[in-house]
Amino acid sequence: MSAADETPDLGWDDVDKTPEETTDAVAVDAAGSPSARRAAPTSPQAKALAHQIRNNAANRMLKWSGKPERPANSNHFPPLQIAIDRLIRQGVDVPAEQRHGGYPYCIMAAFVCYAAAGSSSAIRQIEHSNAAYTVQVLEDAREKRNGLSITTKPVRGDIVLFDFPDGAEVDHAGIVLDISDRIICTIECNTSPGRGVTTQGCWRRTRPRGVAKAFVRLKA
Repeated sequence: MSAADETPDLGWDDVDKTPEETTDAVAVDAAGSPSARRAAPTSPQAKALAHQIRNNAANRMLKWSGKPERPANSNHFPPLQIAIDRLIRQGVDVPAEQRHGGYPYCIMAAFVCYAAAGSSSAIRQIEHSNAAYTVQVLEDAREKRNGLSITTKPVRGDIVLFDFPDGAEVDHAGIVLDISDRIICTIECNTSPGRGVTTQGCWRRTRPRGVAKAFVRLKA
């Protein structure tokens, strides 16, 4: 394996930045703490910023599309690890048990992409140890904790929680790219591309809307 394979680039350099973002997405103030923990903007500003962050988070995960786990099917996804390490360097207090791979990471990947896009809600969810557990995310969204809420009008960039037949209450998660009454087009981590291919990693998927348990929206 080459050095490039071992430490792949995040592929985020050309993701469109919003005016609120710095080069590394999560701005750090003079005291060294992420300034993404900022006061909520006014309503029009908040809506515009949330829209920008949703799109930016989706674009960030799209940059990982087609990348596999290493070793294969191990729950170790190098791009996510690099992104987590970057957040830690920026002052985000990622819980110790989630700093390294080896656990199902579908929902953690979504929150890391959101945090890198500048979402203070995602940072709070990560720091409260609630970003790696789909059932906990569903509960937090229902209770409107950490800036999460359930939306019945999902759009690009919202997080979708899946409930597959004969599975747990919440089995999997991804980020919505497009949606209709019948299908959901997503970008997902900790999944395979389908069609008989079992290589786990980050892939675009198209699923029936009926397997969506809920759609989660994050405030800026």
